[in-house]
Amino acid sequence: MSHIRVGALLKRWQVRVAAAVTLAIGITVAAVVPGLAGTPSTPTDLPAANPVSYVPVVANDRAPVSADEALTDTMAGMKGSSVIGAKLSAPDQQDYRANAKWFDATVAVASSDPAALGPGIWQANLIQGAVAERIATTGNLADGISGSDVNGQLPDATIVKDISDGAGDVAAGQRFTSPYQTDADIQQSVEGIVEKAGFTPLEVRVFHPFDTAVSVVFQADDPTAASGSLQQLLTAIEGDTYPYEGVYLEVRIPDGTVLGEESIALRTGAGRQWSNPEYPEFNSGVLHG
Repeated sequence: MSHIRVGALLKRWQVRVAAAVTLAIGITVAAVVPGLAGTPSTPTDLPAANPVSYVPVVANDRAPVSADEALTDTMAGMKGSSVIGAKLSAPDQQDYRANAKWFDATVAVASSDPAALGPGIWQANLIQGAVAERIATTGNLADGISGSDVNGQLPDATIVKDISDGAGDVAAGQRFTSPYQTDADIQQSVEGIVEKAGFTPLEVRVFHPFDTAVSVVFQADDPTAASGSLQQLLTAIEGDTYPYEGVYLEVRIPDGTVLGEESIALRTGAGRQWSNPEYPEFNSGVLHG
């Protein structure tokens, strides 16, 4: 994996992200945002960092729970996800955080093509962050889960190793509060945002890893019309108030081809963007620098 500096995940957020990988087909930016530049191999690679907060931190009135209870509660809110196994273990390398755990997950993927990996990676990132919130004993979620290994499982049970890893320094006690009371209301709201932007919503799914996260698949008329759509919709959905702890976006054209994906999982500090190299006229709108 090659590591480069990547620009703002969202223009309005103006944050730095790190850890990108260029694949043989397509360009995938897999980033931990912000606070963690890659995964440390020794305790000195990464000094203690101030955790990032996206919304005001509230007083945490929840007592931390066991890892098993945290996983059970989190998975209950992720029904229908691609995650087929998750556990916490001791770090597989020396860790500068004394009591931290490692998050291991396996997600079902249709193929090893980057376009097929996005939903599972995002869902695993959501679970990791929510479990970290539930077991948190400090103000930094990375003190509870300091890293991860996410593998993909193909339909023939072949394992695609290390499709995602890492953890960011993110503040515990954040509450991402949607103004809508039901999943149906959330779906209707998000579909309205997509339609207002001139696109066709194909699927909106709602997950509750801790608070609420949304997955959106939408269609554009052609690659040129789709340019800028991922940035545009991510900004429109999250706004300035961050009502969702995670957002996954996937844009297609009428023949079903996936042009690009973008996702964020804020409790993990993770972001990912992929663009289909066969359509150079498509520009996701995400800044790189």
